[in-house]
Amino acid sequence: MIILIGITASVSTLLGGLFAIKFKDKLHLILGFSAGAVIGVAFFDLLPEAINLGKGSYEISVITSITALGFVCYTILDRFFFFIPMGQIINVKKNMF
Repeated sequence: MIILIGITASVSTLLGGLFAIKFKDKLHLILGFSAGAVIGVAFFDLLPEAINLGKGSYEISVITSITALGFVCYTILDRFFFFIPMGQIINVKKNMF
């Protein structure tokens, strides 16, 4: 069974790489979608566990509201405070020394 899982993972990685090479001009969209999918899967996997752990102390609506607020705060921080294009970071490092 472990061999089958390894082969499946290898083939999936190969197909994903070929897909990315074929659509190189749309790579930023593909990477954005895949990152969103990973975050979504992690979120929907961990949210039920958080609800079960917090049931005794908080209502479900409070837990989901705090989760949504954390996501919104992270998005605001990411968009407004940490947006520096990669070229500027390289130039800043070069000018430091």
